[in-house]
Amino acid sequence: MRITILCENTVAPGSPLGILGEHGFAAFIESSAGSYLFDTGQGSTLLHNAAALGIDISRLSKIMLSHRHLDHNRGVY
Repeated sequence: MRITILCENTVAPGSPLGILGEHGFAAFIESSAGSYLFDTGQGSTLLHNAAALGIDISRLSKIMLSHRHLDHNRGVY
């Protein structure tokens, strides 16, 4: 299993990959059972960070949302 954080409150200054931070959370989970997105952040950085990390969001098996706060699920709107 591999977990990659796609959205989080902090980012190292001058990230060489151009990763962006935002208030919220999203994690891409890869396992032998499939690829999953756990939460989606606020939506401002999800697709940008996924592309910067070489993650193809179109191959998701499922999206799992932890709760209804916009900083965890707005990325699916």
